[in-house]
Amino acid sequence: MRKSSADLTAVQGFLKGEKPGGPVSLRNDLIEAMRACLSESNARSFNYMIAYYGLQSGQGMTLESIGTSIAGGLTRERVRQIIDAGLPPLLKQEEQADFPHKPYKEAAKKFEEILRGQPGDFIRVEDYVKDKYVAPFAQNRKGLIAFLNDAGIRQVVYRGESYLYADRLTRRQAIESIQAENKKARRSKTLEKMDQMAKTVTYVPIETREFLLDHADENGVALNRLYEKILQDFMSLEPFKSAHEFPKTQSWRARQGKAEWNQVGIYIDRMIFDEVKERAGKVAPNGVSNMSYICQAFVWFASSNGSGAAKGKGTAAKSAKKPTKAAVAEKNPGKSKGKAPARKETAKGK
Repeated sequence: MRKSSADLTAVQGFLKGEKPGGPVSLRNDLIEAMRACLSESNARSFNYMIAYYGLQSGQGMTLESIGTSIAGGLTRERVRQIIDAGLPPLLKQEEQADFPHKPYKEAAKKFEEILRGQPGDFIRVEDYVKDKYVAPFAQNRKGLIAFLNDAGIRQVVYRGESYLYADRLTRRQAIESIQAENKKARRSKTLEKMDQMAKTVTYVPIETREFLLDHADENGVALNRLYEKILQDFMSLEPFKSAHEFPKTQSWRARQGKAEWNQVGIYIDRMIFDEVKERAGKVAPNGVSNMSYICQAFVWFASSNGSGAAKGKGTAAKSAKKPTKAAVAEKNPGKSKGKAPARKETAKGK
């Protein structure tokens, strides 16, 4: 049996298994278009095309894999030439006004329809396969890309995502368009996220600040997410009776370096911060400042979880007292050596 006859038999066998009159789709239109113009002269092209588009197996084959599957082997260029030879009869058939199956034209039409609703000169493959006409190819991306390439629609992969663009653009132009729109999208998301966040500061005793840092590090949680959780728990439990338990944060002293306090920058969900402001204003009898409320929440959390921060009334104020000389010497051994004895000798002289 000649090769052309074997190819014709193979294509006829495939088409026989595909019942005509199925739902309108890219796959069914392509099969019916082949059925309508199949001949011995184009059977070889159609046979390779079926494999290339994955119409029978459900997964498109590469040109190389088709070539190696042929007895004696064929180069990818030769396989490409054979497939290209089968396109003219299919495309010519689509020019007939009364012929209903026009997969190449319809695929291009769907692409342009989706493209009109996009900001750039491209669409995502994910968006394209959502179309009902294209959907049967959703699990056969390789075959779809092969078919679209023959329909004048190209693919490019950028940062791990697949995009489609018309062949009226160069590949470079398509990538530049994708880059520009992705940059706008990232900026828009950043601004949207910023609108949902609130930024503020408070001052807390050094040991509280260090505890929060250690706790976040040990538990692998971002500091601002930890702050959100602490404030939500503090507002839920309300472990206080009145404003008298809330310390002044002594921010002016902290800025001048006259107290053992640290500034804490806070960047949290705006809804949580709005609730903090509302709760702080309702603390009996006359409310407290936002800074004081947040400070007390952090000190409460540190104390409740085993920190060395002082407990009870005036928690933060008590924990702000100066550390002992031993603690200073232990913390800054280089700075304390030699200085303490000198001060002691001077006192004796007086």
